[in-house]
Amino acid sequence: MSYTVALLYPDRLRTLAVLSDFLPDGAENLLAGRPLAGKLVFVSHGQQDDMIPVEQARRSVKLLKESGAKVVYCESMVGHKVGKECVHELDRFFR
Repeated sequence: MSYTVALLYPDRLRTLAVLSDFLPDGAENLLAGRPLAGKLVFVSHGQQDDMIPVEQARRSVKLLKESGAKVVYCESMVGHKVGKECVHELDRFFR
């Protein structure tokens, strides 16, 4: 949901944090217009996530970077949750 709002209303945000993520269908078309270029985006994902495969997060990060977003990516050995190290990275991101 965060990505959808960010892609539809990019002028309403400066930073974005997404946990256990995937880009919605059609996001590639929206990203082509580079609406998030220069925006800070934090992405966290668990390598053992059985709800959303980690490959989807990696794909999201790749597409975001290609569209000009400044991405901080944290991946940890957890399931569908935020790992301890990523919580620390998220804290640093917002400072």
